[in-house]
Amino acid sequence: MSAPLADTFGLIGQRLDGKYEVEDVVAQGGFAVVYRARHLALQKPVAVKVLRVPDDLHGPAREHFLSNFAREAQTIASLDHPAIVKVIDFGTSPMPVGDAAPWMVLEWLAGQTLDADLSARRGRGGRPPAECLAMLRPVIEALAYAHDEGVVHRDVKPGNLMLVESRRGDRTARVLDFGIAKVMSGDESAPVTGLTATHTHGRTFSLFYASPEQIAGTRSGPWTDVYALALVLTEMLTDEAPYSGSDVQEVYIDALSPVRPTPARRGVDVGDWEPVLARALSLKPAERFPDARTFLAALDLSVPAAAVRTTPPPRFSVTPADTFQPAQRPPTAPSPLATGGRLRALKYAALGALGAYLSVVSWRHLSPAPQPDAPVTVRVVAEPAPQPAPPAPLPVAPAPAPSPAPAAPLE
Repeated sequence: MSAPLADTFGLIGQRLDGKYEVEDVVAQGGFAVVYRARHLALQKPVAVKVLRVPDDLHGPAREHFLSNFAREAQTIASLDHPAIVKVIDFGTSPMPVGDAAPWMVLEWLAGQTLDADLSARRGRGGRPPAECLAMLRPVIEALAYAHDEGVVHRDVKPGNLMLVESRRGDRTARVLDFGIAKVMSGDESAPVTGLTATHTHGRTFSLFYASPEQIAGTRSGPWTDVYALALVLTEMLTDEAPYSGSDVQEVYIDALSPVRPTPARRGVDVGDWEPVLARALSLKPAERFPDARTFLAALDLSVPAAAVRTTPPPRFSVTPADTFQPAQRPPTAPSPLATGGRLRALKYAALGALGAYLSVVSWRHLSPAPQPDAPVTVRVVAEPAPQPAPPAPLPVAPAPAPSPAPAAPLE
């Protein structure tokens, strides 16, 4: 049984702004706590999201954060699309615990997140392409509408997509948390080259659904949402998380690898969608679809009849080639100790190259505008396994007549 969620702001049983009776905590994350409340005038449930103001903000910096929140809340409230959760109210109020904090009141949605759905069906295989597209179409259309309005989500992930049952009985996804990542990261005024780093108060995106430009700290935009949508769609098709790494360094390596996290990498054949997803997941933002609308148009051109599970591809090893090649099995099985040592050495070598790769990827790979220079390839070479020394020759019995000793065979 999971532990109860913490009432960080001490709002349970309180009236927020005199209009909302706060009843319980329903979710919490790194930068916000979500409460269930009752709108006293309308007598209907609502969701109240209260943001945590970064601890290092004081004085003018804190005032700038709160004014930025108000501007973004007004922008989000102006978005009118059926697949975007509606903002009912917003403000900044003193909290029973801690300082004053900004809050939003959102319509209450009954359902479960796509993240919970994917976790519950893990191991049952991916969904058919047509079903995936039907579930995600409202989300992609909502993001396309937002991109047309100059608004970017920046934190598209299964946990921010709520599956709601329609009157027909099918489930479609709706988008949560529009603009929250922008509020937490502050203003972005990068030029069109995209080489200006985003100044943040902490990570305001979800690592396992992050784009290369978010990891490298360069300019995000509609192309960032396209990347995240492609990751979510790939996970629905393959029943596997987009990145296989289990810690931060491994996820960074996966996200920046020349081998992109498409369905084919997971051993799933999605036909005409493979090149579409490969483009959406390109390392370079300039090579992706520019926005969600063009991405959806490419998906609609040819919807595969099925996503076919093929033989899983071999594990990839880091080689001096421009692309990763399947690892070669050694002629003789080494000892477990030697195997572990080589794997550790390979991992540490790759991690050591990550810092250098991050420094070049933000300049060569992550600009939204095409670059004239050839891409930089980072080559990490794994040392070959040491071969055992040849056995010493056996002594030869002396012959009656002396004769030259035979030459040792060449190895």
